[in-house]
Amino acid sequence: MNHKKAIAYIRVSTTHQDVERQRIKFKEYCKNNNLQANEEIIDFGISGAKSDRPGYLRLQALTGKDADILVVSELSRLSRQEEILETINIIQNIVYNGLSLIFLDAPSKVYEAHSTLDITELIILLVGAFRAAQDRKEIKRKNQEGKQALLSQNPYAVVDAKIPYGYNAIYNPNGSRPKKILIENEEEVANVKKIFQLALEGYSLGKIAKYFNNRNILFRGNFVTRQLLSVLVRNILYKGIRRRIHSFDRKDNPNIIENKITPIISESDFERVNQMLKDNHKFCSTGNNYFNTLRGIIKCRCGRGMMVKDKGYASGIKKMVYRCNDVSAKDNPIHCQYKDEISYQFTNEVIFNVFKYIHNTDEIFIFMAKTEQKIYEIDEEIKGIERKIENKNIEIESLNKDNKRLIERYIHAKSQSIANAIQDEQLTIENKIHKLEDEISHCNKEKVKLITNKESLINYIDTEELSSLGNEERAELFKKHLEKVIYLPVTLMQGFYIITFKSKMQRIVAIRKTAKSPIAAILPDGYTVDMNTKLITEYYQSIQTGGCSYPISSSFKQLTIQEYFKKLPQIGNLGILEIDYSYRKGK
Repeated sequence: MNHKKAIAYIRVSTTHQDVERQRIKFKEYCKNNNLQANEEIIDFGISGAKSDRPGYLRLQALTGKDADILVVSELSRLSRQEEILETINIIQNIVYNGLSLIFLDAPSKVYEAHSTLDITELIILLVGAFRAAQDRKEIKRKNQEGKQALLSQNPYAVVDAKIPYGYNAIYNPNGSRPKKILIENEEEVANVKKIFQLALEGYSLGKIAKYFNNRNILFRGNFVTRQLLSVLVRNILYKGIRRRIHSFDRKDNPNIIENKITPIISESDFERVNQMLKDNHKFCSTGNNYFNTLRGIIKCRCGRGMMVKDKGYASGIKKMVYRCNDVSAKDNPIHCQYKDEISYQFTNEVIFNVFKYIHNTDEIFIFMAKTEQKIYEIDEEIKGIERKIENKNIEIESLNKDNKRLIERYIHAKSQSIANAIQDEQLTIENKIHKLEDEISHCNKEKVKLITNKESLINYIDTEELSSLGNEERAELFKKHLEKVIYLPVTLMQGFYIITFKSKMQRIVAIRKTAKSPIAAILPDGYTVDMNTKLITEYYQSIQTGGCSYPISSSFKQLTIQEYFKKLPQIGNLGILEIDYSYRKGK
């Protein structure tokens, strides 16, 4: 007598679960119903939410040639969360392909091979699939609520399979709840500290990765990459905050648990490194072929940054230009209306020679005075922020005392209504404390930005070696001292570079690009340029004399750029820049 062949589909969603229970039920069913247990298709440790699980895909390829009946312990093993119609579809396909189907939690109903599901069967399956999905949601919700509660009680509790770098998971020596806790891994912690140390010394993420890889220092068996370092330096765990965010449903607000642990990196160093990396991303060019020496600094008149564009060769000379980053269509209401293009090489030479001019003339004293004034202003801002933080901490301390008194009142409350009112007061106080803590965090970040700006200003231009700097060295110089550069064209061959330093000193360079004798000249003090009219305003000051002294009087005169260049010989050659035009010789 030939027994009918049966195939089992078995799935467990985590590696901590055992398939044996489902396997035993399958074998018992086969024995009691004279079936031959032919094969077991197992998805081990794979969530039902995944449609690409190997066993699930194998089911869809089964036909009557493989077996006579498919046995599944329960509908939830086959169905996917929130994909109820897909579950019905896979059941219909299994039956259509020549296999009968049975769920062992409802063994009285067999879905016969080559049959079409009738309306009653569809309703039963829909209800079952919906109930299975709801049960899974509820189990998941309770599981996550338990994890969140556990973490709120113990900030070192292990609640997820992924252990953060810098820590090991060990069995809790103080009991079974939590089962495991995090402890610092000395070797990994040393690596984390080294990452932040190198970043504070000015290393980019790429250079930090090279530092570890050159020394064959692996992170959990893997080479160090910029992507890995980017994740690590932003992990607030290292500044002593353990945070877990979970949303039970897309419609729900995320549930956030945040506790403090012993920091590996001080909060000030953590914030400072992240600010430095943010600045590096803004100012450091990542392109190899078209290195943008003024990345993050040079701006189009529309306010966007400018990129480097290779326009090929003209008269044997490689033509590179700065142009607006905007690539939107002209009918876009916010597209750039200017579309300026300016010479890449000429612009770099002009800006660099402004630095050389400042370095080699009395302008260095103006620069240093402006810088010292800016540093003084930053120090004043830092002191103001520190006073704010101090006042907010005093307010938090006062609120914590109020909270303690409320706890005492709550303990001795004689009625539930009074207890509820006290709880409402506590909630109000806790919300105020959280708000103040957020404000303090924001103040600390602002303080870090100011300290970073101050440190970049302390290095004066006169300490720079300006004799022969390559593009990358020039980029570092520009990033250190410049806030913004805008080119204002007047004609195709004439215009202004408006250069603003971080010290808030501003210098304007008038340029005239001609084939034989191009000129770049810094406008003297007392000269400004109107961005709209493109006219130069020249201010005069004079002292009226007579029988008694009179106050200084002021007047001004407006010039076109053409008039200015005609007047330039009268002004003298003090502000003329000595531009190196060797790049024009081509290759």
